[in-house]
Amino acid sequence: MRRIALSAVTLSTLIACGGGASQKGAEPPTVAVAKSTTPSTGVVDPGPVRFPEGLVAWGRIARPSALVKGGAAWIHKSEQEVAKELSASGKEVGADLVALDQPIDGALVLTGASYEGVKGAVSFTVNNVPAAKDTLGKKAELEVLSDGTIHAKLKKGGGDEPDEDSAASKRAFGCMVHADGHTVCGDESVLGVLDSFLLRDVPRLGAKADVHVEVRMQPIRDVAGPALAALAELGKAAAAGEGGEAGDASKEAEKKSKEEAKAFLDDIDSIHYDGAFNENQLRTEISVDLRSKKSLFSQWVAEPGNAPALSPAFGAIAAQADISLWAAGGRSLLAQQGKVLLQKAMKDELKNVKEADRPKAEALLGQLYDTLFTFRTAALGRDDGALAKLADAATGPKASAAAKKRLTLAATGEEQLWMTASFATPFASARDLILAVDKMPDIKDPKKKKTDEKKYPSKITALPKGSAFPANSVYFLSKKDVKAKNPPAPALDKSGKPVKGPEVLGTLDTMVVLAPIGDETWVFVGDSLPMLEGVYKQALASKPAAHPQAGTLGGASIAPKLWPADKIDDNARAPEVISALLAERAKIASAPSMTGETILGNSGNLSRITFRFDVPRTAFEAYKAFDDKGIGKKP
Repeated sequence: MRRIALSAVTLSTLIACGGGASQKGAEPPTVAVAKSTTPSTGVVDPGPVRFPEGLVAWGRIARPSALVKGGAAWIHKSEQEVAKELSASGKEVGADLVALDQPIDGALVLTGASYEGVKGAVSFTVNNVPAAKDTLGKKAELEVLSDGTIHAKLKKGGGDEPDEDSAASKRAFGCMVHADGHTVCGDESVLGVLDSFLLRDVPRLGAKADVHVEVRMQPIRDVAGPALAALAELGKAAAAGEGGEAGDASKEAEKKSKEEAKAFLDDIDSIHYDGAFNENQLRTEISVDLRSKKSLFSQWVAEPGNAPALSPAFGAIAAQADISLWAAGGRSLLAQQGKVLLQKAMKDELKNVKEADRPKAEALLGQLYDTLFTFRTAALGRDDGALAKLADAATGPKASAAAKKRLTLAATGEEQLWMTASFATPFASARDLILAVDKMPDIKDPKKKKTDEKKYPSKITALPKGSAFPANSVYFLSKKDVKAKNPPAPALDKSGKPVKGPEVLGTLDTMVVLAPIGDETWVFVGDSLPMLEGVYKQALASKPAAHPQAGTLGGASIAPKLWPADKIDDNARAPEVISALLAERAKIASAPSMTGETILGNSGNLSRITFRFDVPRTAFEAYKAFDDKGIGKKP
């Protein structure tokens, strides 16, 4: 039978070193103590599940052996080899006695009149009761109960020479080993109650995932609720205080955020974690069950929505991107509430606009907000070819100083980046709105750098003839200063004093193109028109449209090739390193992405929102292979 030290967490932790600290002078726990609660075989009480008072969390590892098997595949070892290593590492504290073909369960309770203490226990099955008794007898006082259960009380301090001042010396820990091998170890003051709950009730709760954890919010609410209520009152007081118009919006936002935090905590019934781990994939799901709809967030997620098919253009773009994400849309509540706050914030934003022009400006910004809320997709990628040419030119003994400076500028300023975003707004409407906003000079940033009108149009204008973008597309171009991120050691003057180098390495272009694709408005951002035209052509590659699962709010994807790219700007002055990083990106370009989704549903009569994350083993291996090489790491 396979064993693993992890499966003997309690046997190793409680017997070897005791448990967590508790406050000196804490009030006695409110959870009753029972010496024997569950007989070794059979079920005495067929009644409903009973939750112990103050239960804040419980969890189950349904198949420990499956975790060993999956973990072995991820680290390229045999299942038997991993089990043997882990068993040997914990043999001294009884890890080799834990049966990994049986579940491991755990529970935590808040105890005391004010729930000031957190105490818990873990249950598992031992495959050799006499051997377990011998192991426990070395560190605990044993008592054999009438039904054959072994009650082991950990010796004070957890060893032969305890530290009388240690936290462990002020708490008692123990184990209940039943005749059939079922074992519960934990804090002695709650051991009796949790022994019953873990062996009788947890198996009835129906946890099906490889790993399941449930956090129950009521005990937490009892502790944190008063504090959050006070925080909300402070928010109201701040919003009602004296102050000029410029501060009203921020005060209102502060008030709303504190009220929302309290309302959302009231809404939550429980939080669930489900993990599935096998040889090929790790899936993690975090679900929040909502018992009420007091908060705006709870109202928003419960609002009827839809998950229409994603544009084929997005499928083509996402296949090339480092990061991509999408949203289903179709929910108006958040937009309405956000617009209320926006209208208040406009008092700050438009304080310099003439009174006569303010209504028009507010209307335009309101329309812009409405358009932004039709967001559907976004993606971020890199033009490796352009950066590779700069790196090649800056590599070798004959590389000029100008070529090296150009590479440093491009890598530091992330010139190779491109971004896209799409909105479910007709292109003509979006374009006309942007043109109208652009004509409102008081809204624009007064610190915006002036540019050459002929070479760099500061106004939104039509694209040059012959562009790959549709004829009715528009664009504008601006410049940005690039500051040194990792400047070299300063040079010294004749007197030996450091000479301060320039903070700004140079300027780079930022181009924004608005173009129609199907019935959506697309935005392309990058440093040059040719690069963005290349991205646009990718969008026309017509990948099949994706159809999200019903109830899905949105999703995201991260490609493993992002990891090498993340180190490019840190090595802006090292052409050889940049070339090596680009080569690594090419090697793992086809590795599958990590993905995430947010899904709405129900759990009985409760609303549920689930955050799901999938990590393919091959994506992990791609990262591990790159990380082991150490390319681009700081010494």
